Amino acid sequence: MPFFDQLAAPDAVRRFIEAEYLDAEKAVVEQYPVLLSDDAAAFLEKLAIAAKETPGAQAFLSNKRRLLERCREVGIDAAFEEQEIATSEDALTDAVAELITADSADELRQVLTEHPELLDGGDAVLVRISQDMSDYGADRIDALRTLLRRAKENGVEAALHDYQRVTGDMDDDTEVVGQFLSAATPQEEARMLEEHPALRSREVLRQLDAMIQALDSTAASLDKESKEFATRLK
Repeated sequence: MPFFDQLAAPDAVRRFIEAEYLDAEKAVVEQYPVLLSDDAAAFLEKLAIAAKETPGAQAFLSNKRRLLERCREVGIDAAFEEQEIATSEDALTDAVAELITADSADELRQVLTEHPELLDGGDAVLVRISQDMSDYGADRIDALRTLLRRAKENGVEAALHDYQRVTGDMDDDTEVVGQFLSAATPQEEARMLEEHPALRSREVLRQLDAMIQALDSTAASLDKESKEFATRLK
């Protein structure tokens, strides 16, 4: 931020402000005990007030100051452990928000692939969110909770197909299966298998088996009718 480039801050405070990650912040605090002094707290408070015209800067500095306050109150290790938990919870909440707003099987698959932490911690966040939802929204949350549980137990692809059956959202996969069956070359089939992992799922294989059995049954019935017709012509 341009504001920070203009600071005439003591070296310890500057290093702490510029540290981007918790490990780096903790290392600076351990290296410079002066950061836990009243003078450092007062200095950061003045910086926060001076930064009020810079978007985001005041909140950023206030958060830094609060972290140092917790270090003074409970110790450096405990304060940073609290901060790490809070940061993880924020990231998990953001991932749950992506899950809720996903509006297709492909988007759900992408969110679950990018955020495997949802399988362990997502349910608790969804429970908290559901308390403020309407009945319709609560039904959606319940379906997503089931999706997470089954993904953890049976894998993402199996869970997605169960989710689609329950919610009635099977159009995407049905269309993709049709496109795969219409592929004209092995190269096109390979491309579709790469772009649509759902085609390799057990559910799609069961669908294909059912289609083959239906075609076999139809072919057998037609063969029988043809033979009966030929017999009548004799």
